[in-house]
Amino acid sequence: MDGRVTGFTTQRALLAELRLNSVEFFGCDLSGLRWRDSKLSRVTFTGCELLSPAWEDITLENVIFEECKLDYATFTRLRTSGPMIFSRCDLREARFSGSDLSKAAFDECNLHLAEFDGGTYRGCDLRSNDLSSLRGVSVLKKIIIDRPQLHHLAQVLAADLQISFGEDLEN
Repeated sequence: MDGRVTGFTTQRALLAELRLNSVEFFGCDLSGLRWRDSKLSRVTFTGCELLSPAWEDITLENVIFEECKLDYATFTRLRTSGPMIFSRCDLREARFSGSDLSKAAFDECNLHLAEFDGGTYRGCDLRSNDLSSLRGVSVLKKIIIDRPQLHHLAQVLAADLQISFGEDLEN
């Protein structure tokens, strides 16, 4: 509770049944981190590298990820019980499976090939992000986007549904 972790480096660590309250991680390298069955409240991650982390059954409340690298992250049954923000983060090829991101916002993040699989996304704010390469968009019901993003969302939905266009078919 109530702490700041700066410049901490670990690889392939396992954190389980941990409760963090009012903790700030700054400039840490937590690559390969496995984190499960935990709750984070009023926690910030700023300028951290979390490459290929696996987060499972984590509850997040008032959590901010700012300018973090979360490429290849796996979030399984992540639950937002309060606001959670990814701001200017790399989430390339991240996977959200069975998660409740109804209180989450993504702001200017790299979501290249990020995948959404099952879960609850009602109210998830995806404005100000490039959605042109998302996967699993059919589960993103009742999200918030800007009107210009609709075109990209339609393209990735057509790709997910493996739709063919008549003019592309051979006679």
